[in-house]
Amino acid sequence: GAVDWLTTSGGLVITNTTMTGQSGTYTPTFTNVANVASFGTVSDATWCRTGNAVTVSGRVAIDPTAGAISTQFRMTLPVASALSLFTDVGGTCCCKDSLSIAIAICADTVNDEANFQYINTAETAARDFAYIYQYIVK
Repeated sequence: GAVDWLTTSGGLVITNTTMTGQSGTYTPTFTNVANVASFGTVSDATWCRTGNAVTVSGRVAIDPTAGAISTQFRMTLPVASALSLFTDVGGTCCCKDSLSIAIAICADTVNDEANFQYINTAETAARDFAYIYQYIVK
């Protein structure tokens, strides 16, 4: 009868006989990088961490300054990570009011945040976007 003890890492927690990942909500901070006049209502984002993988989803309203140019902004992460490659974050963001607008999400390796980037169409009206992305805690 040898006994081995179960250990956890990467955000897993054991309580009595239950092992769970970390999860919750947080209010992210959005920062304009290019062509964003303002951010409308920012909803709380949900996140879930299993091991070192974190998945984030939420909604944000974006009011671009001008149409037909590159639009870019960044968002804080719920669990800090030292991002070193643009592929360290991956996801997408879609506009519910315009099927022609889709945003790629990658890593901002300078600020260790999620980077949202797209070519804005001719629209300059504020639009609601839903996003989901994943990254690895390093």
